[in-house]
This record gives sequence, C-alpha cells and structure tokens, in this order.
Amino acid sequence: MSLLNEFESLDDEVKELLQNYKHKKATIYEPCTLINYRECLIGLGEELGLLNINFVFNPHIDLEDNVLRPDALVKLINAVWTLFHYYKNVSEKSESLLEQNHILEQNNNQLNGMLGKVKNKLCSEKNESKACVAAAQRIADNSDVMLHKLTETNVKLTKVTKQKETCERTLKNEITRLKLENEKLLDRIPHPVVKGVTVIYVPARTMGTSKRLKITVVGDGMVGKTCLLYVYTRGEFPEEYVPTTDCFLVCYSVGSRSSFENVIHKWYPELKHFSQAVPMVLVATKIDLRSANSQTEITTQEGKKLRKKIRAVQLVECSALERLNMDEVFQEAVRAALKKKHVNKRTCNYL
Repeated sequence: MSLLNEFESLDDEVKELLQNYKHKKATIYEPCTLINYRECLIGLGEELGLLNINFVFNPHIDLEDNVLRPDALVKLINAVWTLFHYYKNVSEKSESLLEQNHILEQNNNQLNGMLGKVKNKLCSEKNESKACVAAAQRIADNSDVMLHKLTETNVKLTKVTKQKETCERTLKNEITRLKLENEKLLDRIPHPVVKGVTVIYVPARTMGTSKRLKITVVGDGMVGKTCLLYVYTRGEFPEEYVPTTDCFLVCYSVGSRSSFENVIHKWYPELKHFSQAVPMVLVATKIDLRSANSQTEITTQEGKKLRKKIRAVQLVECSALERLNMDEVFQEAVRAALKKKHVNKRTCNYL
C-alpha cells in the first residue's frame, strides 16, 4: 500500500474517487464507462501497484480537456504490456506446474502400487512371524524339558563328585599311613654302628631310576659329614647338628691334616675289612677354607694321590657352606653304586 502515499498530495476529489473505487471493489465489479473512467483508471493503478507494476493515474495531470495525455497513455500502455508479460509468465508457470502435477500423480500412482506390494509383503512376513513364534514356543517347551534333565544330571554329577572327593581323601590318608609304616619299617632295619659314621637313604632318581640306595658317610669328627648330607637333601646349611646310612663316602676336611691322614690309616682299613666289594668316593670337604698361602691345608694334588691309594672311584671337592659341587658328590656315589649293582645284582653301600 506504499502507492497510497503518492496520493497524499492529491485533492479531495481524487481521494474520494479512490475511496469510491475501493468501496465498489469490495461490493461488486463495475465495468468501465465514459462516466466512471477516471475512477477506473485510479483503481487500475491501485491493482497494478499490488502486482508491483508502476502506474499511478492523476486526473489533474494525466487528463487534458477530459482527454488522456500522450505521456499518460504511454504509461498506461507500458503498464498493460507489463501486465501481459506478467500474465504470460504466470501462464507458463501454470503449465509447468500442471506438468509437474501430472508427474507427481504418476509418481503417486507408482508409490501406491509399491505401497500395496509392501503391504502384501508385510502380511506375508507377519504370517511367517507367527510361524516363527510358534516354532520358538515349541523350542521353549523342549528347553524346559532339557533343563529339567540337565538339572537331574547336575545333581547326579554333584553326588559322583562328592563320592570321588571322599575316595580321594580316603586314598590320600591310606597313602600317608603306608608311608608312615614304611618309614617305621626302615627305621627298624639294622645298621652298623661305627663312630664317625653317618647313614642316609638316597633315591637314585637323578640317574634315571627309582631304586632306593643306602649311603654311609665316614670320616673324622667335625669334618662336615652331616652338613654335606643336610645341604644335599634340604638345600640349606644346617643350624644345628642332625646325625643321619647304602654306599661309603670317605670324607676329610681340607683344613684338617689329621682327618686327611686318618683316611688311609683308620677309615680305609676298617671299611675294607667291613666290605671289600663296596666302591668308595673320596670327598674333600670345606674347600671354602682353602687359601693360597696355607701350608697345613690339603691340596687337590694330595687328594688325587690319596684317591689312587685307597682305590676310590672318584675324588670330589665340595663346600656345604657355599653349596659348591654338592650334587656332584652324590651323583658320583649313585653312578658308582648303580654300576656295582648292575654287576653284582645286590645293594651297594656308598662310602
């Protein structure tokens, strides 16, 4: 309604004509005649303004002796041409919209067809779903039966497991009892009582056999016989003396010349008298006490000479304190004993 601002400067007569046009437009359409043409031109300008077509009719300017001036006529013709082109564009757009509407109708028909197919498919799937539900119900019923059977099986399995555990405990207790009885019987086996003799039972599993051998370790007092056996069997140095005998291990301390001399003068004659067929392993103990400048300590060369004199199968130098060559001592003893047992088929005594 911005065009109304252009009529503010007009006289009351023009304003009255415009108001009359608007009043008539609101009631009924009235054709243009020679009588009301001025009012119609004013109304035409108003209508064209609504379409953004610039045409404003002013009777005081555009009319001359009640005749339309040429420049006003040009404005009117241009406005009509503009209105014509506007109508043409609207018509083309209308045709385009009609064509698009036709395409949309076709697409709508296709969509309706596809929708029908989807509905049919949904019905089919619904029927299949009902069949699946029925199958699932049957499976659930079967699962209940299987669950009941599984529960019964678990109860039986629990009962069998408890029976097995009871049997295992009984068997374990029986094994423990038999071991204790076996140890008591072993304690009742008579052994020779000789001063300076230590007896220990050693399994020969390190040589690939399960035979049980009796080893007798002899030597002067305080040469380390008990510590030697204690470290081998328990893997640690003893805090207190624990006396403990199937073969002879002849021991001397490298720090005691008297214990070394007693091997040839005391222990060798006594052991040969006791059992001439038993192999001997000569063991030099406490080598951790050996130093380079000591004149009283027994050297390795002296030990080798002594081994030849008493015909020992091997010389092994060891240290119970430093856990040095502990396994080698008993490996040599077991090796010599097994070799003798293979020849004589009887029990060996380890020196």
